[in-house]
Amino acid sequence: LSLDIVSQERLLALFGDVVDLAATGEPLPRIHQGEGRYVTREEFEGLRRVRSGDPPELTERRMRAFWYPPHDGATIEVAGRSLTLVDRRLLEQAAAANRDAGIFP
Repeated sequence: LSLDIVSQERLLALFGDVVDLAATGEPLPRIHQGEGRYVTREEFEGLRRVRSGDPPELTERRMRAFWYPPHDGATIEVAGRSLTLVDRRLLEQAAAANRDAGIFP
């Protein structure tokens, strides 16, 4: 979340650069990124699902990797319900981002 906020100014400048390049009519520069891997929705959902026997490190990693409000993050199934997992660090990060944006809880 904080990386997203910090990068917005740079992304806007980059967008302006690309628009300027596109307006010239010249081909846009591209860098080959190599082979990619398509992840289906089913695979994605499986990757963010936490299971009761998962090691704590894997659970924490999933919480960080999939944390992007307002979307569901890492999830765990409890009594037939899918719940999003959030730890104290992520809550503090969200609170700091809100404070920086002038939104106070």
